[in-house]
Amino acid sequence: MYINADDIEASLRKNHKIELLQYRIIASTKEIQNYFKKSQFSPIKSNKPDLWKSFQCSDNFLEINPSQPIDSYVAADLAEFFRSKMMENKISYSFETVMSYHRKIDLIELAKSKGYTIYLYISARKIRKLILIGSRTEWNKMGMVFLNLKFEIDTRPV
Repeated sequence: MYINADDIEASLRKNHKIELLQYRIIASTKEIQNYFKKSQFSPIKSNKPDLWKSFQCSDNFLEINPSQPIDSYVAADLAEFFRSKMMENKISYSFETVMSYHRKIDLIELAKSKGYTIYLYISARKIRKLILIGSRTEWNKMGMVFLNLKFEIDTRPV
Protein backbone atom coordinates (compact mmCIF):
# COMPACT_ATOMS: atom_id res chain seq x y z
CA MET A 1 0.00 0.00 0.00
CA TYR A 2 1.47 3.35 -1.07
CA ILE A 3 0.58 6.66 0.61
CA ASN A 4 1.44 9.78 -1.35
CA ALA A 5 0.46 13.24 -0.06
CA ASP A 6 0.60 14.65 -3.61
CA ASP A 7 -1.97 12.07 -4.77
CA ILE A 8 -4.15 12.83 -1.75
CA GLU A 9 -3.97 16.56 -2.52
CA ALA A 10 -4.85 16.02 -6.21
CA SER A 11 -7.83 13.82 -5.34
CA LEU A 12 -9.13 16.30 -2.76
CA ARG A 13 -8.75 19.26 -5.13
CA LYS A 14 -10.82 17.37 -7.70
CA ASN A 15 -13.61 15.94 -5.50
CA HIS A 16 -13.15 17.28 -1.95
CA LYS A 17 -13.39 13.66 -0.83
CA ILE A 18 -11.26 10.54 -0.81
CA GLU A 19 -12.21 6.89 -0.48
CA LEU A 20 -10.78 5.42 2.71
CA LEU A 21 -11.06 1.79 1.61
CA GLN A 22 -8.35 2.35 -1.02
CA TYR A 23 -6.04 2.68 2.01
CA ARG A 24 -7.72 -0.27 3.75
CA ILE A 25 -8.78 1.93 6.65
CA ILE A 26 -12.00 2.97 8.29
CA ALA A 27 -12.30 6.22 10.21
CA SER A 28 -15.06 8.13 11.92
CA THR A 29 -15.77 11.83 11.78
CA LYS A 30 -14.79 12.04 15.43
CA GLU A 31 -11.39 10.41 14.74
CA ILE A 32 -10.44 12.69 11.86
CA GLN A 33 -11.69 15.80 13.64
CA ASN A 34 -9.78 14.89 16.81
CA TYR A 35 -6.65 14.32 14.73
CA PHE A 36 -6.87 17.81 13.24
CA LYS A 37 -7.75 19.38 16.62
CA LYS A 38 -4.46 18.00 17.97
CA SER A 39 -2.37 18.57 14.84
CA GLN A 40 0.58 20.89 15.23
CA PHE A 41 1.03 21.13 11.47
CA SER A 42 -1.67 22.12 8.94
CA PRO A 43 -3.90 24.15 11.30
CA ILE A 44 -0.84 26.16 12.34
CA LYS A 45 0.72 26.45 8.85
CA SER A 46 -2.59 27.59 7.36
CA ASN A 47 -3.46 29.73 10.40
CA LYS A 48 -6.82 27.93 10.76
CA PRO A 49 -7.24 26.60 14.30
CA ASP A 50 -10.79 25.48 13.41
CA LEU A 51 -9.64 23.48 10.39
CA TRP A 52 -10.91 20.32 12.11
CA LYS A 53 -14.51 21.42 11.48
CA SER A 54 -13.99 20.99 7.72
CA PHE A 55 -13.73 17.17 7.88
CA GLN A 56 -16.28 14.40 8.10
CA CYS A 57 -16.41 10.70 7.30
CA SER A 58 -19.42 9.16 5.62
CA ASP A 59 -19.95 5.90 3.70
CA ASN A 60 -16.22 5.07 3.75
CA PHE A 61 -15.29 8.48 2.34
CA LEU A 62 -13.39 11.27 4.02
CA GLU A 63 -15.07 14.49 2.93
CA ILE A 64 -13.81 18.05 3.21
CA ASN A 65 -16.07 21.07 3.15
CA PRO A 66 -15.97 22.43 -0.43
CA SER A 67 -15.27 25.94 0.89
CA GLN A 68 -12.07 24.68 2.55
CA PRO A 69 -9.02 25.30 0.34
CA ILE A 70 -6.91 22.19 -0.19
CA ASP A 71 -3.17 22.63 0.17
CA SER A 72 -0.07 20.51 0.66
CA TYR A 73 -0.23 21.02 4.45
CA VAL A 74 -3.69 19.44 4.69
CA ALA A 75 -2.60 16.62 2.37
CA ALA A 76 0.55 15.97 4.45
CA ASP A 77 -1.50 15.80 7.64
CA LEU A 78 -3.98 13.42 6.01
CA ALA A 79 -1.12 11.22 4.80
CA GLU A 80 0.16 11.08 8.37
CA PHE A 81 -3.34 10.23 9.64
CA PHE A 82 -3.59 7.41 7.06
CA ARG A 83 -0.16 6.09 8.09
CA SER A 84 -1.16 6.06 11.76
CA LYS A 85 -4.42 4.22 10.97
CA MET A 86 -2.55 1.66 8.88
CA MET A 87 -0.03 1.14 11.65
CA GLU A 88 -2.87 0.77 14.15
CA ASN A 89 -4.29 -2.01 11.94
CA LYS A 90 -0.86 -3.60 11.24
CA ILE A 91 -1.04 -2.92 7.49
CA SER A 92 2.25 -2.73 5.56
CA TYR A 93 2.70 0.48 3.60
CA SER A 94 5.23 2.70 1.88
CA PHE A 95 5.49 6.43 1.31
CA GLU A 96 7.76 9.12 -0.06
CA THR A 97 8.73 12.05 2.11
CA VAL A 98 11.11 14.91 2.64
CA MET A 99 12.93 14.45 5.95
CA SER A 100 12.41 18.04 7.01
CA TYR A 101 10.81 17.57 10.39
CA HIS A 102 11.45 15.39 13.47
CA ARG A 103 8.00 13.78 13.20
CA LYS A 104 9.34 11.51 10.44
CA ILE A 105 12.02 10.12 12.74
CA ASP A 106 9.40 9.72 15.46
CA LEU A 107 7.24 7.77 12.99
CA ILE A 108 10.13 5.46 12.11
CA GLU A 109 10.81 4.79 15.79
CA LEU A 110 7.11 4.18 16.50
CA ALA A 111 6.83 1.75 13.58
CA LYS A 112 9.92 -0.10 14.72
CA SER A 113 8.50 -0.38 18.26
CA LYS A 114 5.31 -1.89 16.78
CA GLY A 115 7.22 -4.64 14.98
CA TYR A 116 7.57 -3.09 11.53
CA THR A 117 10.67 -3.64 9.45
CA ILE A 118 11.81 -0.35 7.94
CA TYR A 119 13.34 -0.10 4.48
CA LEU A 120 14.93 3.26 3.70
CA TYR A 121 15.62 4.24 0.10
CA ILE A 122 17.47 7.53 -0.10
CA SER A 123 17.65 9.73 -3.15
CA ALA A 124 19.34 13.10 -2.77
CA ARG A 125 20.78 15.97 -4.76
CA LYS A 126 23.31 17.13 -2.18
CA ILE A 127 24.46 15.44 0.98
CA ARG A 128 27.41 16.82 2.87
CA LYS A 129 27.03 14.51 5.82
CA LEU A 130 24.63 11.65 6.45
CA ILE A 131 24.96 9.58 9.58
CA LEU A 132 22.84 6.47 10.13
CA ILE A 133 23.02 5.35 13.75
CA GLY A 134 20.82 2.42 14.66
CA SER A 135 17.24 3.56 14.31
CA ARG A 136 18.17 7.26 14.55
CA THR A 137 19.01 9.30 11.50
CA GLU A 138 20.84 12.59 11.89
CA TRP A 139 21.09 15.17 9.12
CA ASN A 140 23.71 17.90 8.99
CA LYS A 141 23.82 20.80 6.44
CA MET A 142 22.36 19.18 3.36
CA GLY A 143 20.12 19.79 0.38
CA MET A 144 16.72 18.23 -0.20
CA VAL A 145 16.53 14.55 0.64
CA PHE A 146 13.62 12.44 -0.52
CA LEU A 147 13.00 9.12 1.13
CA ASN A 148 10.89 6.22 -0.02
CA LEU A 149 9.97 4.39 3.15
CA LYS A 150 8.44 0.94 3.20
CA PHE A 151 6.98 -0.27 6.48
CA GLU A 152 6.25 -3.99 6.67
CA ILE A 153 4.69 -5.79 9.57
CA ASP A 154 5.79 -9.37 10.22
CA THR A 155 2.56 -11.37 10.44
CA ARG A 156 4.24 -14.73 10.99
CA PRO A 157 3.25 -16.45 14.23
CA VAL A 158 5.80 -16.16 17.03
